[in-house]
Amino acid sequence: MQEGLRLARDSLTDLTRRIHTRAYASGMSLLIAAQITAIATAILAVGAIVTAVLAYRALIKETEEVRAIERQVTGQQDFARRQSEVLELQARELDESLAERKWEAEQRRIAQASRIFTGAAPFSEDTADVSPRVVNASDLPVYDTQLWHCVHSDPDYDDLGTILPGEAIVGAGRYPAGTNPAKMNVILKFRDAAGVTWIRTQEGALIEQSGDTVADTIWAMFGPSAEDRQDP
Repeated sequence: MQEGLRLARDSLTDLTRRIHTRAYASGMSLLIAAQITAIATAILAVGAIVTAVLAYRALIKETEEVRAIERQVTGQQDFARRQSEVLELQARELDESLAERKWEAEQRRIAQASRIFTGAAPFSEDTADVSPRVVNASDLPVYDTQLWHCVHSDPDYDDLGTILPGEAIVGAGRYPAGTNPAKMNVILKFRDAAGVTWIRTQEGALIEQSGDTVADTIWAMFGPSAEDRQDP
């Protein structure tokens, strides 16, 4: 009987020891698990912080690159604007230069012709009537000079030929004394030293003419019909 009680007591003690051992092992496992979880959580937190820092640095770098690109674009736009202003200024200066050169060339082209004009001279010594005359005030001769005038409504001309520099030649037309040369209704045709044919109108204007249109222009100024005219 006593032997049975001892065996039962020993079994109970062994069971209690096992239970304590398992409980201790289970507590240790929970502690280790908690520690591992805390460590993992800390690692994740550190990773999140590192990721955030890297992302922030990347954002800062990207922002700086964007600003650098914006500055570059702005600089290129300013350069393009300044270049455009320079080109516009150069274009205006070129236009002005071309216009000035064109004007100078035109002045050179008409320089001699502008110094060929008509005036009045005494018709003869025994009368006060006057005749038109052609004056070459240029430094070069003029050629094929014709002094057209209208006598009794019929246009006619004096063939004056070559007029030397400084020379004045009187035409055959006759007008009452005191007639203003501008009222003589004469037309002057001549060819300058450069070979350009000109007409000096009754009003004193210069008109450049080709050889084929001289007669047409002169007769049109006097007004006769085409069938009535006789070309020189």
